[in-house]
Amino acid sequence: MSATIEAQTYDSLSDIPRIDIPENLSLALSARRSVYSILREILALWRGPGKLTPQEYFYYRLWDPSIPLEEKRRFVGKHAQNAMHLACNSQ
Repeated sequence: MSATIEAQTYDSLSDIPRIDIPENLSLALSARRSVYSILREILALWRGPGKLTPQEYFYYRLWDPSIPLEEKRRFVGKHAQNAMHLACNSQ
């Protein structure tokens, strides 16, 4: 595997996923979620220990009303993952 491919793979895995937020918001609204409840949930998960970004929230489809909030809080975003990686691995 070339260094270029390895670097591209690393970049794609270490980045926050790219998501079309308007399209995903439309899906969430079609699941009978209100904009207010979605924004409130995004803010709670962003401020929580998992540090989920809005992009990660939609990437993992956490707007799904069948997923309890307790389970949503178990998700860990890239920002928190990077901090955990640095804390657990010497450089």
